[in-house]
Formats: sequence, C-alpha cells, structure tokens
Amino acid sequence: MENHSFLKELFTKWIEARDYETLNLYITNLETEGNGESVTTFLHSLEDYQEEEETLESQKNELPQLKNRHDELVSNYPGPVPLENPTLIPFSGEILQRINEREYLVIDTYDYEGKEYVLKTSETVFSSTGRFSMQVTLGEKEIYQLKNGFTKEFLVLYEVPAAHVELMQEILELRDQISDTEASIREHEQSIDTSGSFFKGLLDAIFLYRDATNEPIRQTEEQETEEETGESEIIPVEFTVKEDQFYLNEVTLEDTKNSIVNKFGEPESTEEDLLGESEIFYVYQNMDIGFVNEKVNQMNLEITSKEFEEQILNQYSGEVYENEDQDGTVYLYNKQSGHLLMAKYGEGKLFVYFSYADNLFN
Repeated sequence: MENHSFLKELFTKWIEARDYETLNLYITNLETEGNGESVTTFLHSLEDYQEEEETLESQKNELPQLKNRHDELVSNYPGPVPLENPTLIPFSGEILQRINEREYLVIDTYDYEGKEYVLKTSETVFSSTGRFSMQVTLGEKEIYQLKNGFTKEFLVLYEVPAAHVELMQEILELRDQISDTEASIREHEQSIDTSGSFFKGLLDAIFLYRDATNEPIRQTEEQETEEETGESEIIPVEFTVKEDQFYLNEVTLEDTKNSIVNKFGEPESTEEDLLGESEIFYVYQNMDIGFVNEKVNQMNLEITSKEFEEQILNQYSGEVYENEDQDGTVYLYNKQSGHLLMAKYGEGKLFVYFSYADNLFN
C-alpha cells in the first residue's frame, strides 16, 4: 500500500509558513524516477521566491529612507512643492493680468494652444504685462476671481527659480523612486502571497512514499553513537492503544488542559505554534503538548530509537508505513480514530509526533 498524504501535509505546513530553508533541505530527498522534473522545478522556484523575499525586505527597508530624504529636501526648498504628481517643465507665456504681487493670470505661448493658467512666483515680480519664460511645476486647480468680477477655475503653475532647479529635480526623482518602490512592494507581496498555491500544486506531482512496511526506523552511525554515549537525556515513553485511540504517556487527543496539568504539573514554559495548528504549546522535558480550545490536538516527544522500537513499534499490531526517502520516517495510523503517529530523525535526534491525520492519510 502506497501512501504519501501525511508527508504532503507536512510539506504543506512548511509552505504555508514560508519555511523555504526547511523545504530546500528536504525536498531533494523526495526525488524518484517519476518526479525528477517536478522536484527540479520546485527547487528552482524556491530559489526564485527566496530572492523575491530578499528583494521585498530590502525595498521595505529602503522606502522609509527615501521618504525621509524627500521630506528633508522639501523642507529645504524655498517655495511650495505641489503634492500631486508635479512635473518640471519649461514654460513660455504672456502675462494677461496681475492678480497680486505673487500671482498672475498668464496664457501659454509655448505650444500656441492659448491655454490660461495662474502663475505663482517665489522670486520674480512682474511690474507689467508681457512675455516671459521660466521653469515651472504643475500644481492643482484653484478658483480665482478676475477683475471683471467673474470667477473661474485655473490650473496653477509654480515658479522654479534657476538656482533651485536641481533641487526640484532631485525632489521629483525621489517621488518617482518612492512611487516605483511602493508599486514593486505591492507586486512582490502579491507574488509571494500566491506562491503557496503554486508550491502546493507542485506537491501533487511529487511521489513521497513507498509501500507499507514494518521495518524499524533507520538510524545513522552518528545517531547510534549519541545513544550509546548518553549525551541526550531522553525520558521514557509509554504507548498503548485503547478502543482505537493512541495514548502517549497516558495522553490522547482531546484530553483537557486540566488533565495534562494534573498528570505532569505546570509546564516549564509555553510557546506559540508558528504553524498555527495549535493555540499554545505546553513545554515539558522532552515533550511538547499542543492545545486547541483547551484540548490536546498534537503532541511531540523526543526519545531514543530503542524506546521507539521496544515501547511503540513492537507494541503496535496495526499497519505501519515508511516513506521512500533516506531518513526512514515511520508512520502508525488508525483509520477508525484518525490518530497518526510519526517517528523521524531531525538534527541527530529521534522525534515522535502525535496528531490527527485530518482524513488525508489514505
């Protein structure tokens, strides 16, 4: 019987947590003759998304610096700086009417369209009508009352004195850079948000398991040495099956938080579940217990391979599965209760994970 649902679920958790480092570490162990192309695509895509996240992080760090620099330059500019999409342009026109000492009704003579504007100056004072040329920025529309008593809406032009043209150019370039950076951040965030669906789709094409087996979990020479030297202090484990329910150290799924405290006392500490599967973990020596709605929904235990074989594997008469990669991960599954127990090596230690299979282990 071939079954790959549980490992697929485990990889899905890593994808949802964006744990690209762990995915990259383990995905290469899953390659078979039939899924090599999918594994290669997975690895290349991991590299791309890691680079994308690095770019996103860099841009998010850069954006406040750009804005601070922009605000600093604007504060040093002697005149008003339009807020909405200002553009520095050469303007040639003719003064039609003096509204006040710094505002004039002008007509465009540069492109011969005869369009009227209101010019606001910061240095220049016109004493009479006539033609002129200067650098300006485009502002917003404002309503003005003319000498004939009529009111009209005009687009405002702001004078940019020759001495401040470079400063205005730098301000406008910064605004473009800020706008481009904000757009790029949105694009990268959207791409990263959809990466989960992409990777989950690739998992469907990757073969993860081999036929069911009762062989004990393999261990490396390094792992055997660690057990023999006793460098890891690992507590004993008890495993039983009662009415299709798995029990680890007399704990089963759906046990209450109070019952756990009664058995083991208050935890040494509590931790957040980064994968979001549990609301909280109670941490004991070599054992973590996760809870949802005050009830046990998962349990993690560090033991020796000898304890696993003698106290768990040899005590279990149901079906046992082993995946096809090199670490020899073993799975115990009870279809009636949906209880699933997984034992595997990680970082030189043997870990047992106890949880529901969520109806995915077929």
